Amino acid sequence: MGTTVEFSAPRRSTRIFRKMKMNAQGRAHNGRKFRETCETLVVSVHGGLLMLKHEVDNGELLVLEPADRLKARYDSATLEEAFFAASGHAFENGDGGDD
Repeated sequence: MGTTVEFSAPRRSTRIFRKMKMNAQGRAHNGRKFRETCETLVVSVHGGLLMLKHEVDNGELLVLEPADRLKARYDSATLEEAFFAASGHAFENGDGGDD
């Protein structure tokens, strides 16, 4: 048996189901900083729905950036190279912890 939901006011903008890679950084539920590549599921002019690996608390600030722009900014072929360039760690030795 399905559930029907009715809204009294129309949505402010149209939602689009679109997968788009983004770079997200913030503070996870456990208090540790994180940086990960994530994907959008639904986007609109007023917001969107992301699939994150890390659990974050309600109200926590997230910084988002499209993956292609991040790679271009650091002149990198991969997101991993861009991350290491941004963090100041060397890509060759894999020195890239959570913090």
